[in-house]
Amino acid sequence: MLIAALAALSLQAVPWAEPVRFAHRPGWTTGESGTVSLVGAWDGSRIRLRRPMSTAWIANAPYRDPATADPPARTLQQLVVRGRGVVVFALIEGVRDPKPFTRDLRRARRLLCCDGSPPSSYVSDWELSGHDPRNAYRVIVRVFMPLRPRAADVRAASTALRALRLPVPR
Repeated sequence: MLIAALAALSLQAVPWAEPVRFAHRPGWTTGESGTVSLVGAWDGSRIRLRRPMSTAWIANAPYRDPATADPPARTLQQLVVRGRGVVVFALIEGVRDPKPFTRDLRRARRLLCCDGSPPSSYVSDWELSGHDPRNAYRVIVRVFMPLRPRAADVRAASTALRALRLPVPR
């Protein structure tokens, strides 16, 4: 009983009023973790976070990972097999960031996804980060697309970014 009360108190201390999420878009699937302080690792173990976070995703390809998987490796393998598709993963955490968050893909850092090993080496990771409008928490968004995305993939990623719903800061 005491542990549950302490856990509830620690989650109340988060700087957002509700978890991050994506609005539904036709042809896309979405998911979210809620606000969590414990996540699963790739090997099945559980990791206790130093501070709570909230994650959400939107994809126009089959999503095969838990909501907190970063990167969503099994889902990205599907992008490689299909040769197309977009997955957008968003994370918020109670840390301040020096710059404001933008949804502009032209400002994204482009990285080779994951650890650079196949099949993920065939997926690019476009990363956007910054703070919410009041600088109460940090926003990190990773846009996963084929390494050589088509114009339709980039347009789809922009559509997905517009569906991101950042919570009101507390």
